[in-house]
Amino acid sequence: MKRHAFFAMAAICCAAALAASGDDGAASGENLAAATLDRAAKLWENPQRSAGDVAEVVKICEGLLANRASFQTTEEGKAMLGRIYSLMGKAYGAANGAAAASDAPRTGTVKTLDLPGHASIEMIYCEPGSFVMGSPNDEEGRDLDETQHAVTLTKGFWLSKCEVTQAQWESVMNGNPSSFKGNGKMPVDSVSWNDCHEFTRRLNALLDCEARLPTEAEWEYACRAGTKSAFSWGNALNGRKANCNGDFPCATHERGPYLRHPTPAGHYAPNPWGFFDMHGNMYEWCEDRCGDYPAGDATDPEGNTEGKCRILRGGCWYFGARFCRSANRIKNSPSYSDAFTGMRLCCGRIP
Repeated sequence: MKRHAFFAMAAICCAAALAASGDDGAASGENLAAATLDRAAKLWENPQRSAGDVAEVVKICEGLLANRASFQTTEEGKAMLGRIYSLMGKAYGAANGAAAASDAPRTGTVKTLDLPGHASIEMIYCEPGSFVMGSPNDEEGRDLDETQHAVTLTKGFWLSKCEVTQAQWESVMNGNPSSFKGNGKMPVDSVSWNDCHEFTRRLNALLDCEARLPTEAEWEYACRAGTKSAFSWGNALNGRKANCNGDFPCATHERGPYLRHPTPAGHYAPNPWGFFDMHGNMYEWCEDRCGDYPAGDATDPEGNTEGKCRILRGGCWYFGARFCRSANRIKNSPSYSDAFTGMRLCCGRIP
């Protein structure tokens, strides 16, 4: 196991133990926090530390601060807070300095991918990083296949700001299969996983952009955009902040709109990284075969190696709000298509 992966696991275990401490939590919590902080400090003081090590120091410090109520009641605990803030500040500085010195784009950077026929797609860059995939046990509407686990993505990627529109699809495929045909900003619908693969195949034949569907992990990473709630704005949805069936709200008793059709790109507010309609509107195909998540943490997961069905993410205009949660996942045959299946383009590079 890599050193920074070990420290990440230690931080997670510490946070769980701190949260579970009872009346004697002040002493036990302080000891756990001190041991974890010492590990982070040793990681920071290593002259051969990597960028990944720096990121883990930040993660450990953030985890300790999130659970500071378990140890800050003692004088020693209060003094420890100062050490945590100091170490985290240094790690933030190192991470920001390295990013500024790098030629690599930052998360949120937008570039335009020019397509044939005068169409184009705006693409947003997502930096490598780590996040917790899946949903907590108490999240309303969760399914049993959403087991939480830490995921690290070691490679950055470009993802389309919006779902692929009918105009963009036509420019590559010379046809439009959509049931809800409209102006150029309407998302393409009624496309199968196989159709989407043909779209990326043709696009790669025209452009050197490494076009593909996103992996399920990449999709959720971009959807969450640094958030941990059920939706990128919070835990409730009734059809007012995303296009879904508002007759079946999630985490609220208030019903909302049910439009009965898709909406054009940009109709609702974007998430913190600038992506539109990650929740609702169209289900989006992912590259992965369907299967259970790994038992532990994962690095660059690509789904099951066997099986026929493929993953769709994001919910849609036809189903209830619970299906639009960041962690929700459904599956279907790669040949399946319906008026609520669409796609979001992922690229390895923008020429």
